[in-house]
Amino acid sequence: MNAVLTLLMLLVCSGIVFLSPSKAPAALILTAALAGISVTLINRLDYERKFLLQLFMGGLLIRMIIGTIIFVYDLQQFFGGDAETYDLNGSFMQQGWHGNKYYAALSQRFIGGARVRGECCTWLRVCTRLWGTMRWQFSS
Repeated sequence: MNAVLTLLMLLVCSGIVFLSPSKAPAALILTAALAGISVTLINRLDYERKFLLQLFMGGLLIRMIIGTIIFVYDLQQFFGGDAETYDLNGSFMQQGWHGNKYYAALSQRFIGGARVRGECCTWLRVCTRLWGTMRWQFSS
């Protein structure tokens, strides 16, 4: 089973690089790094290690295939229209971090404008608050 999963993973990664050569290498490196951390943690378990590893790798394989299909055929709007909103606001946040006050205000408006619980990503709020705290500490 491990050999089959390994072969399928290599085929899928090759297909991803073939279908999207400009963005695939960075995505695959990030995926490999995070998967490596997960595999390391799974290998530290004392029970059902082999089953959990196969389950994780199979799930990752399916996720990579579905994510590639959604990306290649530009189906982000169909599967989640908010993906573009978060991508755009992430871009605003990044430009704000580089000193552009206009984009910093736009990202703050996006994060601070959510009044309904669950409307805005919690991690986005936490990152922005931490960044603001870090900038304040280093600037004084």
